[in-house]
Amino acid sequence: MRPLLTVRGQLVGALAILAALVATTAFAAPQAVERRALLLTERFTPDQAPATNPLARGLVALRGETEGFQLVVRASGNRLSAELGPGSDPWFEGKVRFLRVGFVRVESPSDGVSLGTGRYADPLPPQTSAGLETKPGEWGGFVVLVDVPRQTASRSYHGEIVVNDQNGRPYATHDFDLRVASVQAIEPTDRRAFKAIGGFLTGWYLQHAPIGDPQRDDGARLLRMYRNLTAFFADHYISPTGWDYGRPDRLGRYADGSCAACWWRSPEFPQTYHRQPWSAKVLPSRGDRFVIERDWRKTGASYLENVAEYWRKRDWIGHNTYLWVWDEPGNKHERGEIPAINRLVHRHAKGVKALATAYPYERVPPRRLCKRFGNLNCHTFRGVKNSNENLWNGGRDDLDTWVVATNKYYGRWTAGLERKFGIDHSRDTWRLIQKLRKRGKEVWSYTYYMPTRTIPQLAIDGPATDPRLLMLWNAYERNSGWLIWHMNRWVDGRAPTAAKAAPRNPYADPVSSRTPKGQLANGDVSLIYPPVSDEYDLREPTAQPVTSIRLEEIRDGIEDVNLVTLYRQRFGAAATRKALGVVFGRVRNGRGVGYTWPAYKNVGLARRMELLRRSLISALERRS
Repeated sequence: MRPLLTVRGQLVGALAILAALVATTAFAAPQAVERRALLLTERFTPDQAPATNPLARGLVALRGETEGFQLVVRASGNRLSAELGPGSDPWFEGKVRFLRVGFVRVESPSDGVSLGTGRYADPLPPQTSAGLETKPGEWGGFVVLVDVPRQTASRSYHGEIVVNDQNGRPYATHDFDLRVASVQAIEPTDRRAFKAIGGFLTGWYLQHAPIGDPQRDDGARLLRMYRNLTAFFADHYISPTGWDYGRPDRLGRYADGSCAACWWRSPEFPQTYHRQPWSAKVLPSRGDRFVIERDWRKTGASYLENVAEYWRKRDWIGHNTYLWVWDEPGNKHERGEIPAINRLVHRHAKGVKALATAYPYERVPPRRLCKRFGNLNCHTFRGVKNSNENLWNGGRDDLDTWVVATNKYYGRWTAGLERKFGIDHSRDTWRLIQKLRKRGKEVWSYTYYMPTRTIPQLAIDGPATDPRLLMLWNAYERNSGWLIWHMNRWVDGRAPTAAKAAPRNPYADPVSSRTPKGQLANGDVSLIYPPVSDEYDLREPTAQPVTSIRLEEIRDGIEDVNLVTLYRQRFGAAATRKALGVVFGRVRNGRGVGYTWPAYKNVGLARRMELLRRSLISALERRS
């Protein structure tokens, strides 16, 4: 029997060695898989991916920021999942999130900015047990986000990502490093923090995140949805401007929770909103059967006084509280309704800032100029007939916060004849904006789609660097905040008006709006996706919405603005302007567009913006 035992022992030993070799080979095999590490501002498609960016392998973050990159692999056609590998420092545990990179098909290109038809990376659904579905030979990927707590020790941390196949076997591995700088990021509630607010429509959201009749559980699921929504937006530093539930009535009175049948007005909704660390808080400009633009004469005083009292008793009013008074007013409104509403705000809602999407202008007489040589024809250039200086001259009827459209921020094209006389309109509005600042007014910017590449856009099929560049521009101009008119416009973008538009699934149809001239845009006012999707195996409507790579860029860009604020405070405005000069050039005086804006180039911009960011961080660390 002894020889048999010896053979058996030898056989067992050989099998053990073979198993070890197989395991070693299986773990080593992923190294041959094509993989790339990219910044969030770089684009890949299922057909091609740029080479690995070394900046995406060696990340740098402030304490209190979120930093991330894209991990892209050439897929074999199975379902993939990503996780932290055994080579990661323990510090990464609980701080890393993996999002799948999804694609939408653009068939109607965004006018003026599109890079063409095709599939574009945009939705970033969270990982589920279903994993990332891939096709053989195509590129697929994950966005890896690392949340850096404020108390993190300043040093470098090493991470390893393992991409597994559908059987749980390692398919690819990727090493990266994260250096946590000694600089603390500005907290969202800090007075210096950049403010951002965005339009949000409850009805559009519920069409694609249906929860059935919310009255069945007295609004419990609806409240859970709202908690997740507010947490999501707070994580991205953007305050939603509206939510249909929990609003005050037409006289500004909130429910006290005693009415069992009034669950839809539950005080839990406003309380949930105020639990988040918003950089900007939006006092509701509408209640049940009340809209400030329409009803200010009748019940405006009572509404504002009651809402403000409710907020003040709970310590909800502070330096960052705003009321959106009017949207894109004309001179008639600026002379009449808006001053009256501003007086109501300053009297009945003290501490709240009156905000409107408007820009400053003043009267300019027409100018007649004649050629000095050759053909001596004369031409009369139109002036500006009206002024809205009444809203920024220091009275109680002033607007506190001016939200200026990006295309109206600087000025307008100057004719050649005017330039010969030393006249330059390229910074006319910009000069008035500086007057606003000197008079203590806040200056923000706001965004809507324009079919041009001379101003950064938010279209899915536009340059990948545009969303972050738009935020960096706000830092360049020292703007205090930014507004986008919608974040979830999930209705037919081709319809002339939203009121008559059918619901639109943004996963299937990215066209989100069209201009009055009929020019289409993909995703410009649709920065998020529904939490329910058969394609991505998402079933829970009360879960957080699905983010987009553009929204993650905006989040990064808001962190950039706060970083620039720290740099400006330390080194001064002139040094900051000079530092950002690697991105922004002189204001262009281009003919035919009707406006002026700083020159910039998208080519190589992802790298230049990241190197700029790191140079600012290094300078702050050296001076600390």
